[in-house]
Amino acid sequence: MAIIDCHALVVSTDTARYPIAEDGPPPAPQDWAGCTSAEALMEALGAGVVSGAVLVQRNRFYGFDNGLICDLAAASPALRAICSVDARRDEAATDARDWIARRGASGIRFMEPSRGSDPSWIDSAAARGVWRVAADEGAIVDVHAFPWNRAMVLPVVRAMARKFPGLPILLDNLGNPSLQDGAPDFGLDAALAALADCPALTLKFSAMTLARLARTGLDPAAAMARFARAFGPDRLIWGSDLLGEDETLRDAATRAMRATDALGSAAQDAMLHGNAVRLFGFD
Repeated sequence: MAIIDCHALVVSTDTARYPIAEDGPPPAPQDWAGCTSAEALMEALGAGVVSGAVLVQRNRFYGFDNGLICDLAAASPALRAICSVDARRDEAATDARDWIARRGASGIRFMEPSRGSDPSWIDSAAARGVWRVAADEGAIVDVHAFPWNRAMVLPVVRAMARKFPGLPILLDNLGNPSLQDGAPDFGLDAALAALADCPALTLKFSAMTLARLARTGLDPAAAMARFARAFGPDRLIWGSDLLGEDETLRDAATRAMRATDALGSAAQDAMLHGNAVRLFGFD
């Protein structure tokens, strides 16, 4: 079946054209290994491993310079770009509008810049300006919550979903639910369940999500079934994200199919293809 990767972390070996950001530590070998090179992604598209991909900015490599993913998306109708802006800056809304309106980005992503950062990266006057720009421009907002900050992030997501009811919002890695103490309901706790009444919110699961479930001794297929019951299969999408050691994009796509096989062909197609077509306007 046709699969669309909604979280492709793409990097380029052309470091002269797309230099690594200098305001952080240089990426380690495992950082490179977990990403998909631009060349490998195009090969995967040509081979039919995926029929399209949403490129998500790799801040670890490029900071807030989204040039690589915007250039790639502009060159192929099978690609879209989700850009990052520093929402702590007063100019964040202007930055977001530029990436969307001038460079053709499909959306903007919020992710904590470093562990322990204050909430200004997602909940401040500047950040709320970015949310407003996305809503005004008909773009998508993608949010990453870590296990240590989800108690702060999820209520902000719900508040913004209510403030901008037509704004499509994606939540990475199923909101990173806790998988401790047997993970009742596969981590679908009250904070996450509260988002079920936000109809424009979609949960994203990834190769990382499925691997994390398996490492905890949980059945990824059972987890997908539980989240599909809670949110509906039309509000779940898949993306590769960081790949495991020696894992290829084909491997990750195969695991996504296995995790959704038991849901039936209609639900599986929605989660791995149809929902992405609707959200990102793929042909």
